[in-house]
Amino acid sequence: MHPHFLYSRIVVYLRQQIHRNMTHSIIKGIYPLLALCTVMTAGCGNNKSTITNEESDMTIATDSLSLSDSLIMGGCKATVKITGLYPAENDTRLTDSIRLWIGDRLSHALSSTGTPLFTLNENLTRNGDSLISVACDSMLADTRHSFTSFIANSISTSYEYDFSFRPVFATDSVLTYSFSGYVYFGGAHGGATGAGQTFVKSDGVRLNGSNMFLPEKRGELLSQIKSGLWNQYFKQDMESDSMSLRDALLINPDTLHLPAFPPVFLPDGINFTYQQYEIACYAAGMPSCTISYDSIKPLLTPEVARLIPPTKK
Repeated sequence: MHPHFLYSRIVVYLRQQIHRNMTHSIIKGIYPLLALCTVMTAGCGNNKSTITNEESDMTIATDSLSLSDSLIMGGCKATVKITGLYPAENDTRLTDSIRLWIGDRLSHALSSTGTPLFTLNENLTRNGDSLISVACDSMLADTRHSFTSFIANSISTSYEYDFSFRPVFATDSVLTYSFSGYVYFGGAHGGATGAGQTFVKSDGVRLNGSNMFLPEKRGELLSQIKSGLWNQYFKQDMESDSMSLRDALLINPDTLHLPAFPPVFLPDGINFTYQQYEIACYAAGMPSCTISYDSIKPLLTPEVARLIPPTKK
């Protein structure tokens, strides 16, 4: 990603959060997701272009997509912005899998019930411009229903939808994509989502908590995650040395589960990111930690362990 583009994206996002009285803890929570962008060498622009990233072994070509639209009804306004790097037209099991994942994320971007905004099909996911156009239109159509009710009751409000996706890490064996979203329905603050997905390059298989780890190692895995959350994320901001992870979470640490979205391969290890409210209060942001490949390798299935990038000498 070009440095100026990365900087501008971060500044715009942080301005949004500061405008909505977002705390330092929340900004810290989204920082790991923003930091993923530093491995990119190209950003999304207004014009479509095919790029490759040889420095990061990103062996798939991507098209840069961008779309913005708005809806104004009475005293209500909604804006939609979707940007991303979408797999180009070469059809492989990997590119097909990535396209379907991006489409699935966009179709559920506003859903808290699991009901998609639109139906995916092969023709739609093959064309990135068509996909984000359908996604944008579906979001505004869904919003139109809400605004109609608001206008009838003399309510004015502003909605904001901002979504982006891009590859963030790759080796000869795997490719990791990120999907970030920000949704604001008026009120005190909006909600952010940070999801990632690692794909096996050879066949497009999506890695997740069910197919990555040895079942008998689940307890040890959760112990490492708890240690990582405390030491990498929470500890430095706690008010007292006597406080522990139990004080930082909304749940009992003994009942900690894997994140709602899959863990992902990153340069320094496998990252685990929990969403807002998933295990901690809103002010805690998105708790995350990264477990080094050396530490987590004994917990992986043999197939996934073979995907670990070689240690750099």
